[in-house]
Amino acid sequence: MGSAGTLILLGAVCGLAAGGPVHVVHVRQAATPIQCNTESRNMDGDTYTVTCPSGCASNGKTVWGTDVYTDDSSICRAAIHAGRISDSGGDVTVYKLPGEGSYSGTTQNGVQTAPYGAWGGSFAFSSGQPEEQAPAVDPGLEYIDCNTQSRQMDGDSFTVMCPADCASAGSNVWGSAIYTDDSSICRAAINDGRIPTNGGEVTVYKLPGQDSYQDSDQHGVATFPYGAWSGSFAFSQNPSDEAQESAAEPAAYPADCNTQSRNVDGESFTASCPAGCAAIGATVWGSAVYTDDSGLCRAAIHDGRITDAGGEVTVYKQPGQDAYAASDQNGILTVAYGTWGGSFAFTADIPQQAPAEPTPAPGPPMVDCNTEPRQLDGESTTVQCPDGCLESGSTVWGFVIYTDDSSLCRAAIHDGRIPAEGGEVTLYKLSGQESYLAAEQHGITTREYGSWSGSFAFSSDPVVPEVEERAAVVDCNTQSRDMDGDSYTVVCPAGCETGATVWGLVIYTDDSSICRAAIHDGRITNSGGEFTVYKIPGQDSYLSSEQNGVQTLTYSSWGGSFAFTPDPAVPQQNVPQEEPAQGSIDCSTEPRQLDGDVLTVTCPAGCLAGAETVWGTVIYTDDSSICRAAIHDGKITDSGGELTVYKLPGQDSYLGTQQNGIITAGYGTWGGSFAFTSEPVVPQEPIEEPVVPEAPSQDTVTCHTQSRDMDGDSFTANCPSGCTAIGGTVWGKAIYTDDSSICRAAIHDGQITNSGGEITVYKIPGQDSYLGSEQNGIQTLQYSSWGGSFAFSPDPVMPQQGEGEHEEPVQGAIDCHTEPRQLDGDTLTVTCPAGCLAGASTVWGLVIYTDDSSICGAAIHDGRLTDNGGEVTLYKLPGQESYLGSEQNGMQTNPYGSWGGSFAFTPEPIVPEQEPAQETVTCHTQSRDMTGESYTVNCPAGCAEMGGTVWGKVIYTDDSSICRAAIHDGQIPAAGGEVTGYKLPGQESYQGSDQNGIQTLGYGSWGGSFAFTADPVIPPEEQSEPQEPGATPSADCNTESRQLDGDIVAVTCPDGCKQTGGSVWGTVVYTDDSSICRAAIHDGRIEETGGEVTIYKLPGRDAYLSSGKNGITTTAYGSWGGSFAFSENPVIPEEQPSEDTVTCSTEARDMQGESFTIDCPADCASTGSTIWGDGIYTDDSSICRAAIHAGMIGDSGGEVTVYMLGGQDSYEGSEANGVSSLHYGSWGGSFGFTSGNEEGGQEGEGSEGSEFTCSVSCENGGVCIAQDKCECPVGFTGDHCESESRAGPNDGRQGNTWTLSNMTCMCYFDYSRADCGCCVPGGCQCTNEHPNLCVQCGYGHLCGVLDDEVAIDGWTLSETGCACPWGEPGNTDCACCRNRGCLCDQAHPNRCTQCGRPYDCGLTGIGWP
Repeated sequence: MGSAGTLILLGAVCGLAAGGPVHVVHVRQAATPIQCNTESRNMDGDTYTVTCPSGCASNGKTVWGTDVYTDDSSICRAAIHAGRISDSGGDVTVYKLPGEGSYSGTTQNGVQTAPYGAWGGSFAFSSGQPEEQAPAVDPGLEYIDCNTQSRQMDGDSFTVMCPADCASAGSNVWGSAIYTDDSSICRAAINDGRIPTNGGEVTVYKLPGQDSYQDSDQHGVATFPYGAWSGSFAFSQNPSDEAQESAAEPAAYPADCNTQSRNVDGESFTASCPAGCAAIGATVWGSAVYTDDSGLCRAAIHDGRITDAGGEVTVYKQPGQDAYAASDQNGILTVAYGTWGGSFAFTADIPQQAPAEPTPAPGPPMVDCNTEPRQLDGESTTVQCPDGCLESGSTVWGFVIYTDDSSLCRAAIHDGRIPAEGGEVTLYKLSGQESYLAAEQHGITTREYGSWSGSFAFSSDPVVPEVEERAAVVDCNTQSRDMDGDSYTVVCPAGCETGATVWGLVIYTDDSSICRAAIHDGRITNSGGEFTVYKIPGQDSYLSSEQNGVQTLTYSSWGGSFAFTPDPAVPQQNVPQEEPAQGSIDCSTEPRQLDGDVLTVTCPAGCLAGAETVWGTVIYTDDSSICRAAIHDGKITDSGGELTVYKLPGQDSYLGTQQNGIITAGYGTWGGSFAFTSEPVVPQEPIEEPVVPEAPSQDTVTCHTQSRDMDGDSFTANCPSGCTAIGGTVWGKAIYTDDSSICRAAIHDGQITNSGGEITVYKIPGQDSYLGSEQNGIQTLQYSSWGGSFAFSPDPVMPQQGEGEHEEPVQGAIDCHTEPRQLDGDTLTVTCPAGCLAGASTVWGLVIYTDDSSICGAAIHDGRLTDNGGEVTLYKLPGQESYLGSEQNGMQTNPYGSWGGSFAFTPEPIVPEQEPAQETVTCHTQSRDMTGESYTVNCPAGCAEMGGTVWGKVIYTDDSSICRAAIHDGQIPAAGGEVTGYKLPGQESYQGSDQNGIQTLGYGSWGGSFAFTADPVIPPEEQSEPQEPGATPSADCNTESRQLDGDIVAVTCPDGCKQTGGSVWGTVVYTDDSSICRAAIHDGRIEETGGEVTIYKLPGRDAYLSSGKNGITTTAYGSWGGSFAFSENPVIPEEQPSEDTVTCSTEARDMQGESFTIDCPADCASTGSTIWGDGIYTDDSSICRAAIHAGMIGDSGGEVTVYMLGGQDSYEGSEANGVSSLHYGSWGGSFGFTSGNEEGGQEGEGSEGSEFTCSVSCENGGVCIAQDKCECPVGFTGDHCESESRAGPNDGRQGNTWTLSNMTCMCYFDYSRADCGCCVPGGCQCTNEHPNLCVQCGYGHLCGVLDDEVAIDGWTLSETGCACPWGEPGNTDCACCRNRGCLCDQAHPNRCTQCGRPYDCGLTGIGWP
C-alpha cells in the first residue's frame, strides 16, 4: 500500500476520470523542460507542467487522439494540436487519465493526429472555454502571450494584445480587480471581464503592492488569494471606484468584427465594437432587421448606430423573418436573403424594413461571381452583378461567345459589358459551339475549349472576330530554349525586373529569362507586355550591362541564343563594364555569374542546408554553388567565411563524393570549372580489394529511392528531410509496392516525419492488391497485383479498407475527411467545418462522386458550400462505371473508373456530357495512374530535370513518367504542354535512347505500355543496324546484354562508365538488364577508360549476389530470367556472412530469430530510445541501453546476445549502470540476455564470462536471468516467484490477468470498505457490480464480460462459429474474435490475438488487450 499522500493523489485522479470534483492545493511550481518526442508515460506524477521547445509542429513522434490522447503520443505536438501552445513552444499542464476505448484523429493547428482503438493510458490538458473567433489584428500593438507578467513590461501603463485561449493556458493569477505583478496579464484581463476568451486589446496600469489579494472565479478564470506582495496592476487607474460602478451597471460585451448576435447570451445586450469593421468582418444580411448570423458590428455601422471608429451599441434579439432586404448604407453593402430562423435589430420593436420613400419597381435579380447562365431560367435574362468579380469567381471559357457553365459576371467584365465594380447586364442563351476561343481582356483571362452543349453571349447575334495566332503567355523565368519555333510572340506578366538570371547584351543566351532580357533591351517595361523573339545560333561570348533596371552577366561560349530582331547588332564595348561587386555572395551564387579568373568572395552562414546542387570533387562545374562546394572541399564551415575561387577550363568528367555534410554529384563533360587552388589535384577513387564487403548497416537514400534498388531482405536507410513535398509515387498502405518511394512511404506509415530519419525496411512478397490512403501529409495510390512489396515490420498486417475508422461519425457535424460510406442512412444532412478547400482529402467525380470521397470537398466542388462550411444534404447512389474529374470553385477532383458506391447532392443528379479536355498532372505521373484507353493531360514545366524514370522509345512502359516520355518523344518541349496518351498492350522488350534531353532505359518484357499515337511504329533507324563483318559493336554505359543479338557478343565500352551508366545486379554472373560496361569494370575485365570485352549469355538464376569491386558497387537481386558473364563457366564466390550492427535506438522487436547476437555502438547510456523493465525488458525497448542497464556491456558498447521471451504481466523500473528504466503493465513481447538456468544452484554468465548468482532459488518453475532476478512463469509473481497471481478464490475465470488473489484493497467507490480486488500494475478496479474484479485501466466496459461463458479471453469471443480463411469454403469451425482481434494461424484455429501480434498466438497469459 502507498502512503497517505499517494492515496489522496490517486483519489484526485480517479475523481477527474469519473467526472467528479477535484480540489488541488495551489503551488507555484517550475515547469520541466522536455523535447518534441517526450511521451506522457515517461513522466512522473499524475499532473505535471512542462516546457515545450519550438518547432514541434513538424518534428516529433506521432500523436493519436483529439482532446484526449494516448500516453505514448508526443506531449508537445498534442499541445499544439489542442491549441494550448503554438509552434513557438511554451508551458503546458498535463493530466494523466485512464485509457480510452478509442481515439479519434483530426487536423488542428498544423498538426495531424491519427485515430486508434483501445489503449491503456491517456492524457489531456486543462479544459478550456468554448472557442470563439479570433479578434481582428492590429499590427501596431505589442503582442504578448498567456504567460506575460506586468513586471516584465516597461512603463507605468501600457496597452497590449492578448492571444486566444488564455482562459485555459498560461501562468497563475493572484488577486481580483487588483492583481500581483507576477500574475498573467491576459488571464487577469479575462477574469476582470476586459477581454473575451478569444483574446483582445487591454490597457494595464501598474500599482503599488497590497497587503493582501482576494481570490475570485469569473469569466472562466479562477484566481488565487495571496498575502503581502511588493507590486500590483489593474485595468483602471482607480480599480476600487470602477468596481463599485460595475456592480451597478453590467459591462458591455467585448465584440469583434465577426461576432454574431446568436453567439451572445440574453434577449438584449450591450456590445462594444472595435474600430475598422467597415473593411473587415462577417457578412451582413438584411436592412434594419438582420439575420442573427450577420456581423453584429458591421450591421451597426450599416444601421448608423456607430461609425467605423467603433463604439457601444445595444442589440435586441428578434424572431426570424420570411425575407431580409439588401441595401448599401454608410459604406456597408448588405445582402438579401429569404427565410431565416433568428434576427436582431437595434431597437426593441421590430423596425419596418421598407424605406420611407416609395419603393421603386423591382430591379434585376442580384447574382454572385460564381453564377452560371445554365442555372438561370429563360432564353434571355437581365441580372445585377456584384463588386469584386475581377478577383474572385469561377472559370470562364470562351471569347465573345462563352460556355454556359462559365461565370456570368466574370464573362461580362471580360466582354467589356460591366466594370470591375459590377452592374446590370443582359445575357442571351445560345446553342453549343464546336470550339471556344481564349483571350485576355479587361483583366480577365479566359480559357479555350472544344465542343460544349450550351453557350451564351451579351448580344443576340454575336460575331466572334477572326483571331490570329495569339501570343503565348509566359512567366518571368521562361527561357527561349523552352519555346517552339525559330521565332515566336509572347506576353510577359508584370514584375519581371526580378527573376531568373540573364546573360548577354542585345544577344542573350537561350537559358536566360526572356522577359527580363526584354526589359533589359527596352522592349517592354516592368509592367509586362507583348513582343517577338528570334532564335539565333550560339555565340563565342556574351557581354553584360545594366539597363532599364536589369543587370545582365557576361559569359563565354554557349550553344544557343536569342534576340528581339532577326539581325541583331551587338554594340562594341568601348568602356570596360563595371564588374559585379566582389565580396559578399549568397548560397546559390555560381562562378559563371562572376567576372574575373581569380576572385575572393565571402559566403554567408547556413549554406550546408541549401538545396543548390554541386557537381565534382576538388574541381567543380562552374554552375555549382560556390559556397556549398567550399564546405564540401573543407575550405569553410557552415558558419561561412572568405575564400578565393580559381576559374579553370572544363573537364571531361567530375567525381561525386560525400564530404563535410555535402553530397556532390558526378557528371560527364562540361565547359567550365573552378577550384579553390590554382593547381588542384583530383584524388583517384580508391581501388577496393576484390572481396565482397559487408553490407553497410545504413544507407543514405534520396526521396526517390525504391525498395527494389536496395540489397538484402531487410535494410536500414537514413531518409533526408523534405520528402513530403518531393519524391516518387507511393502505392499501398502498411504494405507498399517495391517501386514506391521508401522515404515517402515511411512518412505515410508514421515511421518518420518530414524531417527525415532512420528506418528499417523489410522486403516481402508481392500482393494481389494495395490500398491507397492519405496519412501524415502523404497521399498514396491503390494498385492491383504487383510482384514485390516492402513494409516497416517483418510481419505487417494489411489493413482492411477503412480500418482505423471504428467509430461512426456523429450525424450533423463532420470533418473535412468524412466519407459517405462511413455514415448510416441513404439520405443525410451534415454540417461541414470551415477550411475544407485546403484541408479535404481526395475527391473523385463530377456531380456524382465516389463514396470514399470527402463529403465537404465534394460539396465545395459542386457549389453547395463555400470554404466557410455549412449544412448540406447528400443522397447515396449506386456505383458508376466511370467518374469524371474537373476543377470547380477552387477544388480539383480526379476521374476514376468503376466503383461500387456513389453520392450526390440531389436525388436525381445529371452528369454533364463531356469530361474536361485535359487533366493537370505532375512530372511523376505514370500512364497506369490514368483512367481510360486514351487521355489528355497538361504537363508542367521542368520535367526534363525532374520526375520519374522512363523505359522505352516511341512505345514506353506504363510505369514510366508520361511527361518525361512526351519530352523524349518530341511531343512537348521542356516548358510543358498538352499531350494525348494511348494505352497499349505490354511488349516483349523496350529500347532505351537519349532524345531531347531525356535518357530512357531499355527493358525486357512488361505487362502494359503507352505511346503518343494510337498506332505507333518504331522507325527503322531506331533498330540496331547490322555490324560489318569482323566489326565490334560499340556500347554505351547503359547498354544491356538483353539488347544485343547472339549468345556470345564482343563489344567496345567507352570511357567514363565508372561514374555514369545503368545499374548492375550480381557478382561474376549478372542480370541481363545490367549495364555491360559497368559490370565489366566491376569484374575487372576493363579499366574505367573503357575497352573491348566479350560477354556470354546464360540462363536466369534464382539469386544474384551484391559486392563492391573496382569502384563499382552492385546490387543483390532474387529470381531473374536472363544472365550474362565474362566467361563461359563462371564460378560465383560464396556470400560472406555478416554480423548485425545496430544503433542505440534499435528495438528487439525489429530483429529476427528467437536469439541473435548484435554489436552495440558506444555512448548508448545517454542516447537512444526508452527502456521498460529490469532484467526482462519490453520488446520495444532499446536493446543496447537495456544491455548497459543489465550490466552486460559498458557505455563503450560491445557484443551482446539477446533472447526473445514471452510477454509479461508487468515490468519493474529501476536505475542501474547509469541508465534509468521505467515500469510498465502488461506487454505482449519481451527479451533478456540469457536463455535461463536450471533451478537450485542457479548461476549464469554475463558478458566476457562474468557470472551472476541468485542468492535464493527461483521458485515455482522460475528461472534466474540476472543477479538476483527471476523470470516467473504465468500464475506467479514476486522477487523469487514465491506468490501466486490472479485466479483468486472468487475469480477462476480465464483471461483475467489484472486481478491479484487477495481481496483486501480499499474500494475506489467506497473508501470505508477494504474488501475489493487488488490489481496488478496497470489494472484498475471495476465498479460495485464487480467489486472483486480488475481490468486494464481504461477498459471498464470489459468488467464482467468474462462471466459470460462464451467469452474465452480478451480477444476471443468463442472457439468456433466463424469462417476459417483456409480449407473448404463455408467452414465455420474457427474462433470468433472481439473488436480489433484477429484469428490466429492454422496451428491455433480456435484462438484470436490482438491484430498485428501473431506472435502471441499459443502463449499463455495473453488474455486482455
